Amino acid sequence: MHERAQQRKPPETELALLPTDGSQSDLVECAQILQDGSQSFAAVSLLLPKRVRGPAAATYAFCRVADDLADLGDDPALGLGAL
Repeated sequence: MHERAQQRKPPETELALLPTDGSQSDLVECAQILQDGSQSFAAVSLLLPKRVRGPAAATYAFCRVADDLADLGDDPALGLGAL
């Protein structure tokens, strides 16, 4: 689990991002990463149609985690290897 997602449970506004198709545990983590990474994006995401909120949160979480890993240290090869 990503460090940011381990720190807290999502507030009710984040849960509005989630579909109810049984894949909620992964999407809860993605919503947490989204909220921690960009409160403005999380707020604007609520304007998306419900059917795309979960995928949007997952896409943001993937990009955020990939960016964090790529930024490890001064060695780009190390960051790329972490991906």
